Amino acid sequence: MAWQKILTVNTTQSFYRDLLAQIVQHATSKHIATISAISAPGTGYVVGDVLGYTHASALHPADFVVTAVGGGGSITGLRIRSGGSFGRRVATVAVNAGGTGYAVGNIVEINEGHVAGTDFRQRCKIRINTLSGSAAATISIWEGGGNYQDGTDPAASAATTTKIGPAAGTGSGLTVNTTMQAITGTSGLALTGGTGTGAQINVTLADTGWVTLRDDHNYTTPHGETDEKQVVLRGTVLGGDEPLIGYVSWFEESGVTDYWGLLEVVMDVYNDGLALEAQLGANPSSDVVSPNGGSYIPSLDEAEESWLSTDGRKIAGVHKTVGTTVTAYHSHYLGLFDPFGTAIEAPYPMVMFGSVSGSRTWHAGATSPADVTGITEAFRNTNRTTSMFYRRVDDGTYLGINNAEGTAFPMTITNVRNVFPIGAPQQGSGSEMDVISGEGNFAWSSTIASTTGVSPTVLLLPAPGSNAHHLLPVVVELRNSKVAPIEFGPAGRFFNFHWCGGTKTDLTTIGSEDTFTDPNDPSIVYRAFPCGVRTETYSFYALQEGV
Repeated sequence: MAWQKILTVNTTQSFYRDLLAQIVQHATSKHIATISAISAPGTGYVVGDVLGYTHASALHPADFVVTAVGGGGSITGLRIRSGGSFGRRVATVAVNAGGTGYAVGNIVEINEGHVAGTDFRQRCKIRINTLSGSAAATISIWEGGGNYQDGTDPAASAATTTKIGPAAGTGSGLTVNTTMQAITGTSGLALTGGTGTGAQINVTLADTGWVTLRDDHNYTTPHGETDEKQVVLRGTVLGGDEPLIGYVSWFEESGVTDYWGLLEVVMDVYNDGLALEAQLGANPSSDVVSPNGGSYIPSLDEAEESWLSTDGRKIAGVHKTVGTTVTAYHSHYLGLFDPFGTAIEAPYPMVMFGSVSGSRTWHAGATSPADVTGITEAFRNTNRTTSMFYRRVDDGTYLGINNAEGTAFPMTITNVRNVFPIGAPQQGSGSEMDVISGEGNFAWSSTIASTTGVSPTVLLLPAPGSNAHHLLPVVVELRNSKVAPIEFGPAGRFFNFHWCGGTKTDLTTIGSEDTFTDPNDPSIVYRAFPCGVRTETYSFYALQEGV
C-alpha cells in the first residue's frame, strides 16, 4: 500500500483538476515500500525529525520519521510516513514537426510507448504554448511526464501525438523529440531535513497498483462546462477480479455560487469506445454530474491538502476543504470492499463513497454545509440522498449505504445497509450507554449509533486496561427492521479505515490531523480526521500512515 500527502497546485490547470491529476500520478507510480537498511546513520538527529527524499523522477517526494537514535544522534530507527510517487518519465519535449490546425492550450498525448487499450501506467501529455501560424511552435510537459516503467519508451525523435484537448481542437501532425528521466535508485539515498546530517538509506520500490485506461481532457458536463477531465483506472488483485474505477472532474455555476469537485464511477468492463455511463455495470449517476445523486469529492479551486491511502484494491483518502467559516474533511473510497467472505461472494463487491451526494453541496462561501457527511459519522441528514453505494454480488445492483436514518434505531425500512463500527458497546445505563469499549456483550447497535450529534458527552474511550485509542473496523451492516430478528450481520469492511475516539486516555481531546501509535506496535502510526465538518469526540476516523 502507499500513503501519500499531496497539495493541489494550478501552475498549468485549475486546482480541482490538479487534484484528479495527482491522484492518477500517485496511483500509477512506484513508491518506497520498505527501508531495507540505514546505510549511513548520520549524526545530530533527534527522535521525531522528519526527513525527506526527492528525485527528478518523483512527482511526490517520500518522507520519513526518526523513531530512535544512538550515540551522537545517529539514526537507529526510521519509519516511512509518505512513500512518494516515482516513475520513469519523459524529462523534456521539443517540437520536431509542428503540424497544423492547433490552438494555444491544446493538450496532446504521445501515442508511442504503449498501445491504447493495453496495460500502461500513464502516457506523457503535452501542452501547446505558442504557435507559428496554426503549427505548434513551443510546447511543455503537462501533468508530470507520464509513467513508463513497465512499458516501452516513446521515440527519442519524431514521436507521434494524438488526442487533442482540452479544447477539442482539430490539429494534427505534431511530432516531438523526447528525452527520458530514469526512475530513482534504491541504495544510498541521501535524506534531507531534520536536525542532523549525513543519513542515507537503502529501499525497495513497489507498484502502487493502478494502470490508466483513459485520461482525457475534453469532457463536457451535462451542464455545459467544457474542458473537464475523465479518468478510468484498473487496479491489480492477486488472482484477478481487478477493480475498474473512474473519476470525472466538474465545475458548475449556479447563480452567484460556483462548485467544484470529482464524481466517482465504478464499472465491470471497460470499453474505450463508450462513454462512462455506457460502460457495463456502471453505477448510477456515472458520468452525469447532478445536484441530486452520486458519490462526490467536493473541492475548491484553490490550494488544498489531501491524504491518499492507495493499493491495487482501492483508492481512498481524505480531502480538506476550507470554506469561509467552516473546514471540512471529505472522506472517499473507491474500489473493492473487503467482504466477510464465503465462496459465493466472488467477485468481491465494489463500494464507492464520497462525502456528498450531489454537486451543489459545498462552495467557497459555505457556512453551514449540512450535506457533508463522513464515513464513520453516526448520523445522516435524512433529507439527503446517500453518497455511498454497495454493489450486490448476486444481481449487480447498486444499493445505497446509510450512516443512520433519522435519530432512531432500528430503522423503519427493510434491507437497510448501514455503516457501523464493529465493537462491543459497554453495557450500562445513562451516560455509560454512550461508551463503546472492548468488553461486554457483542451488539450491532447502541446509543452511539442513534445520536443526533448534539451530545457533548458521547465518547469512544480506549479499551479498558489499554493506553490506546480504541480502533474499530468500519463495516457495512445488513439489517431488516420489519422481520425479526432485525440483524442480518456484516457484509464487509472498508479496508484501512477505522472509527476511533477523539478522546485520549487522559480524556483530553485529539485534534484534527493528530497522530497516535498502535499500543501493540509503536512502528504503526495512525492519523485521525474528523467526520466531515463534525468534531464531536466520537466522530473521528483513523488511517494508517506509511502503508
